[in-house]
Formats: sequence, structure tokens, C-alpha cells
Amino acid sequence: MSLLIPGRIADLVLFLIFCGTILVLTLQASGGKKFELKRKLAALDAMPEAIGRAVEMGRPVHYTPGGNPLYGVRGTHIQMGLVISGYVARLCARLGSKLIISVATAEQIPLAEEIYRGAYIAEKVPLAQPDVRFYGKGDPPFGAGCIETIYKERVAVNMIIGGSGSDFPIIAEGAFRAGAFQIGGNANVFMIPLVVASCEYTLIGEELFAAGAMLSEDPSQLAGIVANDLSKLFIIAMILLGVVLMTAGNSTVLQLLKI
Repeated sequence: MSLLIPGRIADLVLFLIFCGTILVLTLQASGGKKFELKRKLAALDAMPEAIGRAVEMGRPVHYTPGGNPLYGVRGTHIQMGLVISGYVARLCARLGSKLIISVATAEQIPLAEEIYRGAYIAEKVPLAQPDVRFYGKGDPPFGAGCIETIYKERVAVNMIIGGSGSDFPIIAEGAFRAGAFQIGGNANVFMIPLVVASCEYTLIGEELFAAGAMLSEDPSQLAGIVANDLSKLFIIAMILLGVVLMTAGNSTVLQLLKI
């Protein structure tokens, strides 16, 4: 029995190339090399203006990384949501807006509070107590808790950025009916249509991780995003090369992919 399955050797080679790229760039980042992501993300650019609008209206900003656990299938999405919440907290501290962060699991409470405090300390703004609210597990109860907060506090801006599941449409619909300006972010393919349909600005797919890496400035995360971009460029180059050769009657690339 062969260890290499016929027709899958090309997949293995590409897998090793991509993994090798990520490993090399991560090691370079660990060695002190700095990577920069020069991306314009409209959702991040819109946040200062949205929070400024909340300040003018005298109403708070609501932020949630989603109703999923930190250690689960969407754990990395929740982590990116918490990273971005630090940027939102700094903007709120700088502009003078009240911020409410809603979380779904107990382990997220100390993380959210520490991020909240750190943002206010960085902006040199006094803070008595971080406003972090816990509603418990489960998409329906978590969504209901967020909606109650949105209506009760008369939230002007609602941000749902992270690892939301079926809680997303519940919260987004409630915030829309309350007249809140919305910014959403999600990397789940099945949630992207809902995010685009319900929010004025969005972070979809890999943009969520790119935003988290850019804001955290973590070298390993930045290296991973750069490696991903290089892998995509390689695939695009292979597709273009294959199209040109096939047009010229040469099926070399096609035959290599069938190995």
C-alpha cells in the first residue's frame, strides 16, 4: 500500500509549500523581522466617525465579540473580536463615549475587563469600572440580553465583531429596529450575507483576522496574514499560467495538478 495517493501528490506539494511559507515567515517574525499590512479596511476607518456620532447624540456604544465560547470552533474569531474591542475602547475613551461590552461566557469577562481598562489607561482617561455585561451561554438568551441592553441604554452604535452564530440576526435585527448604526464582522461563510445585509460597514472573511493582526501588531499574526497573501498570489499566478498555456495548446499545468 502506497503512502502517496495517486491524484493527490500535487495537493501534498502545494500544502507543503504553503505550510513552509507560514513557518519561514513566522520564524522571521520571532527573530525580530517586522511585517506590515498596508490594507484599507472601511469598517475600521468608519469606527471613529460612528463613535463621534454616538458622542454627539449623548448615547452609548455597544460592542460584542459574539455569543460563542472562547475555547471552541469559533474561538479564534472571538479572540479577534476581543482584540478589536480594545481599539474601540480606546476610541471611546479618547472621544468621551460610554462603551458597553457584552460577552457570552464567564472566561471572557476578565479578558474584556482588562482590555477595557488597558484602553483607558493608554488614553490616560480615568475609569471607575469597566461596563462588561454577561448574559450566559446560548444564542437566543445571549441575543435577548444584548437586545435588552440596546433598547434600555438607547444605544447609538452597535458593533458585532467576532464569532457570532445564530445570535447575530437576533442582535442585528433588534439594533436596526432601535435605529442604531451598525458595524459587523464575521468569518463564517454562512453568516456573511446576514452581516452585509444588516450592517453599514463590515469585516468579512479574512478581513476579521487582518484587522485583529493590524491592531494588535503581533509579529506572528502579521506574518501569518502575509504568508496567506503570498499563497493566494501563488495560486492566482498558477491559474493565469494555466490559462495562457491551455490557450496555446499546452496542458503541462493541468497534467501537473493531476499527479
